[in-house]
Amino acid sequence: MKNSSPSSAARKIVAKYRDTASVNLGVGDRPALKQLFDAAATGKFGVLLYTDLTRLTRRLSPQIIMAIQDAGVRVVTADGGEVGVV
Repeated sequence: MKNSSPSSAARKIVAKYRDTASVNLGVGDRPALKQLFDAAATGKFGVLLYTDLTRLTRRLSPQIIMAIQDAGVRVVTADGGEVGVV
């Protein structure tokens, strides 16, 4: 089995997603979040890297995070955290 830890191989940024819309808008009203969701669902990437955990949890509801993880995507932060891993 291949080791899939972040330090085991070089990682490549395949896309950057950024919305400047209000946090009160739904997924359908946030084009970049919708693109991220679609890319996750089709396997375009395996790790979502976020700047820090506080920014992630403030912007994405737990249901959206779970849907991204259900698509097989690990949600990690630049400060070393990983959502859903204790």
